[in-house]
Amino acid sequence: MTNTSDDARPHTERTVIRTRSPHDPARHVSAGELLAWWEAAQRRTVDAACTGRAVDVEDYWTELAVGTRLAAEVTAGRWVVVARLLRAGAVGDWSEIGAALDMSDHEAIAGFLGWVAGQGRLYQDTGIGLTRADADDLERLAVTVDGGGR
Repeated sequence: MTNTSDDARPHTERTVIRTRSPHDPARHVSAGELLAWWEAAQRRTVDAACTGRAVDVEDYWTELAVGTRLAAEVTAGRWVVVARLLRAGAVGDWSEIGAALDMSDHEAIAGFLGWVAGQGRLYQDTGIGLTRADADDLERLAVTVDGGGR
């Protein structure tokens, strides 16, 4: 964000941040802090519109960029949670997962299996991710829940 050195980070809703990139700042920012930045920018645009004042278009950019970052932060661990649900035997079918993720059952299983494959490749390359045995186990669970149709 263009004014996000540690001493310039927003600490109140009156502080205006300006950004056009969801990748700035690069360091970890909590989802709560991101949400506060997003809400403050949104509140300022609504307040300006309701009072007839000019909207600072940089707040629109902040809403867009920080909203994108917030969405990525919130959804980053979704496949890990799906894996936990599968291992716990808590998934009856992929339509349940699809409904929770606002996608079809086909998109959900394809997304999950893609994540499993990616985590397997990551483990091969770096030692971080899913071992071949873990990946095989999760693939088996996914197909079993799917009724063996894949």
